[in-house]
Amino acid sequence: MELALLPVLNPPHRYYVRLLPPVPSGKDYLIQKVKESSPQASKIFKAGHLEAARKDFDDAVDWRLESGYDSNSDPKLSELFHRVVDTVYAYELQAFRAGDGFSEAPAVSRGD
Repeated sequence: MELALLPVLNPPHRYYVRLLPPVPSGKDYLIQKVKESSPQASKIFKAGHLEAARKDFDDAVDWRLESGYDSNSDPKLSELFHRVVDTVYAYELQAFRAGDGFSEAPAVSRGD
């Protein structure tokens, strides 16, 4: 029995199958992370936990600042981060007008 010489060529009509999902670009990953965190932060805010929501929104802005990407040169990044900042401003204004200032809601027991 004789072995084939290396490298073995791909026989005709056989296609390679990717076993791992494609790796997103840095900008796409950043956008994905921010889009994932925003609904969670909004939910936390609506539950009355303003400081925790603010931290989540701050994290999203920090990711952009630490990423090194210039939001002004990329319309997708610019729009996304303007939306995050506008949302934070609107929530803080809403809390201020409600007379709560920035006070936290009392903690809720989970029944652990």
